[in-house]
Amino acid sequence: MQPPTTTWLSSKYVWHLRGGEVRLGPAAIAIKDGIVTQVLSDETIISAQKKTTYEKGGAWQDLGDLLITPSLVNAHTHLAMACFRGLTIEDATAGNVVEDLFFAVEETMTPEDIAAFAKVGAYESLLAGVGLVWEHYYGGEALAEAITQTSLCAVLAPTLQDLDGPGKERWE
Repeated sequence: MQPPTTTWLSSKYVWHLRGGEVRLGPAAIAIKDGIVTQVLSDETIISAQKKTTYEKGGAWQDLGDLLITPSLVNAHTHLAMACFRGLTIEDATAGNVVEDLFFAVEETMTPEDIAAFAKVGAYESLLAGVGLVWEHYYGGEALAEAITQTSLCAVLAPTLQDLDGPGKERWE
């Protein structure tokens, strides 16, 4: 088994805490086994650590002017609803858009559809800087499997509905 390695990332723009205050400025971050273990924000200490890291054969990546920030959290999402983007809803908005449009489309979605659309929604979230979603949608098993195939972290909950929703025939 290989010993855990530490990777350092640095940038001129790192969102971090210093002296109990949130700051945006130069810093270096140590990541060991996927966990941030140290944040340095003093230029002299960063230079010394960078030199030591290279001397020990360690990995250091300077991202220059790119922003390093904690990921965003989407506290209410439906990843599979990415498929609704671009639908023309002009005809459906005269009545109840949820029942007349959303439910009509959702009743035809298979678990495979939900998985495919959820992956698109997951990748779009990651591209937007979202690293964690609180998610619920129909086809929970397909949804969970799809999300595990991406790098997105998620908290999943079952979808609750009344007796007339689109998932009434497909309880899991």
